[in-house]
Amino acid sequence: MDISKFTVEDFVYDPSFRKWVLEPDIESIALWDELLLKNPAQRTKAAKAREILLRIESGRDKMTDSEFDRIWGNVDSAIKALANKKTEGKIIPIHPGVETKPRQKRENSYWKVSQFYRIAAILVVVFGLGILAASFLKTEPLSVAPDPVVFEEHTTPPGIKSFLTLSDGSHVTLNSGSTMRYIRGFDTDKREIFLDGEAFFDVFKDEHRPFVVRKADVSVTALGTSFNVKAYDEERLDISLVSGKVGVNFNGEEPEYVLLKKGEGLHIELLNGTWNKASFREDEVLGWTKKMIVFNKTPVAEAIGILENWYGITIQFENKPPPGLLLSGRFENETLKNVLEGLSYTTQLEFELENDTVKIKF
Repeated sequence: MDISKFTVEDFVYDPSFRKWVLEPDIESIALWDELLLKNPAQRTKAAKAREILLRIESGRDKMTDSEFDRIWGNVDSAIKALANKKTEGKIIPIHPGVETKPRQKRENSYWKVSQFYRIAAILVVVFGLGILAASFLKTEPLSVAPDPVVFEEHTTPPGIKSFLTLSDGSHVTLNSGSTMRYIRGFDTDKREIFLDGEAFFDVFKDEHRPFVVRKADVSVTALGTSFNVKAYDEERLDISLVSGKVGVNFNGEEPEYVLLKKGEGLHIELLNGTWNKASFREDEVLGWTKKMIVFNKTPVAEAIGILENWYGITIQFENKPPPGLLLSGRFENETLKNVLEGLSYTTQLEFELENDTVKIKF
């Protein structure tokens, strides 16, 4: 779809745009994220059209269906009357989405209508929608100064985990050494989270406000679902979907979109934009939410990072670990000493605890 020449009323009458605004789903969110990303100059017009649609929709409950249809009919009739008068009987639709008769093949001359008449028709639509929003629905003017944006931020230091309930009813478990930032109360059209670290999200469903988690140029979008996002650095990102479905957008030089279903995980290399999809073991991914550490052939460097973050300590090596060494073990609500003792049985490591420092020798 080419929206580069869309006007405000083109957006209003476009069926896919109306669906994105009024009944968003994963596919429509992905489509319009990509379209507006490719056409940044159209964002202002799209925002105005979106505001018109939301005001119309919010006021519809105050009117009967017959009143609502009558108002829209008046606007549509005004457009057609103007078009008939200026084009000797031809009806010039503002956009194909407003046609009520089956579509017929158009001749080239059909589109070569004077720009003057098109602008006049546009003014009628804008005027009519203004009457609908301001007079019939008795809403406030659209040009209201926005409230100052206030962000909330939650940070968990190493060794600490947080359990949060957001204003929309969603639940978040924030892992150690993580930071989560978002607009207080969220925007009217979306619930957007900026994450550094790891968090598990149990999202409250809201079809009019998709839930979006962002890290670097990647966004994870859901309506009502539960998933885990692990993004401790700028190199890799892991997404694990426990229930529902999510859409993942890569807004790099070549935007991509990946849809995940229940039980699927996505590993992304942020530096080069490569990714792969695979299933995952829930106990390994979500063990941290249940005070459980699970190593399953985990590289030493990764396992050490997990232990440092989990217990808030520093680990030092007195010698290099054997090349290719992998660690395995399951520890539920155990002390650091018990974990290290368990690992020593299979790796022959020796350790020494000194306050917040652990020295390990292989």
